[in-house]
Amino acid sequence: MLDPSFTPEGVMATVWANKRLEDQKAAGATFCNSWIPDPGWTGTIEKVHEGGGKTTLWLRYPASIIRGGSFLIAVSLKVNDRHSVVSNLITFSGRIDELRVLAGQVPEYQIIVRDARVLTVNGK
Repeated sequence: MLDPSFTPEGVMATVWANKRLEDQKAAGATFCNSWIPDPGWTGTIEKVHEGGGKTTLWLRYPASIIRGGSFLIAVSLKVNDRHSVVSNLITFSGRIDELRVLAGQVPEYQIIVRDARVLTVNGK
């Protein structure tokens, strides 16, 4: 279980504290298989992907540590029983399956959450 004080930004701050991509990947791996406890994490849905019998909600978070940067969280649901759509503000919990550090001219960061459930949609 992830410490309840860890926010998505806190997880990424731990990763970004490392300069080298290899060290960032190692730091990200320490969060794998950790469950996001109640009250969950909150974010706004940017994109919804349906396929393979599941729904993935993509949320973008600004990264105040990196000027102009951001990171993504993919929330994988077996069933979109709360009918979450783009622009909805959701609170969710689940298991951090992977933290991806994708190399490139500007590295991309993704937190992949599986076995997720949406706790609230627009505060309800």
